[in-house]
Amino acid sequence: MEHWYIWQPKVTNALKTINDQLYHKLAADFSLIMGAEVFVSILKHEDSWKICYQAPHSESDLFTFIFSLYDPAKKEYLYSGFEIEEPTIDIHKLLVLPQGQGLATQIMYKFLEKMTEMQSFSRIVLRAESKDEAKFWQRFGFQFKARTSPYLPAMSLDLKPDIGKSKSLHVNIRYKSI
Repeated sequence: MEHWYIWQPKVTNALKTINDQLYHKLAADFSLIMGAEVFVSILKHEDSWKICYQAPHSESDLFTFIFSLYDPAKKEYLYSGFEIEEPTIDIHKLLVLPQGQGLATQIMYKFLEKMTEMQSFSRIVLRAESKDEAKFWQRFGFQFKARTSPYLPAMSLDLKPDIGKSKSLHVNIRYKSI
């Protein structure tokens, strides 16, 4: 008996249902936290968006937050070391100066609150640049990926623990000859 497998891209809709005004509202929230106007740039592709927040900086103040939203039609591999098939957020960079004043923590709490409310993405992934940075991410519930480098650890946070877990559906079809 022969088995035929036909690959069919999955229907993606996470990015199609998102209103980009949410990210402009987040810029206003980040502006209040930073005490300076934060600007947002959104670059849209069919299966991913790249979002960049920046505040004009002086010698002592700096804010940059860059992440991508993915809704792949097929399996993709990210720089952060993750293989994704479900809607995922990939954090590329978070830089807040001055450090030690809780600004980055407030930014992340606000970001996580909005991403969780949206319920469009199943997890957030990132690659920490150092062990100290990994400790920062652990405070928000990020966990190390199995078999990750101790120098650039890959980490993730499940936004919807039940979504994205593979579930098998077995169908038994029997034909009767007439």
